[in-house]
Amino acid sequence: MSGLTQFVYVKVLGCKTVKELLGKLQKIYEGDSKVKEEKLQISIAQFQQLNMKEQKNIKNLFQWMV
Repeated sequence: MSGLTQFVYVKVLGCKTVKELLGKLQKIYEGDSKVKEEKLQISIAQFQQLNMKEQKNIKNLFQWMV
């Protein structure tokens, strides 16, 4: 049994070389550079929105984040 989902298997079925297969898998799972850039921008914005009130401590902040 394959470790790939049926969706991914169908996408990579036509690959002729390992390099082509790995490239396609990387694009499927990680996205292209534009998607990566957008994910990074979203993460930065979310991080910048984190506020820690003066009465709270680091332990409470991490508990809230998890």
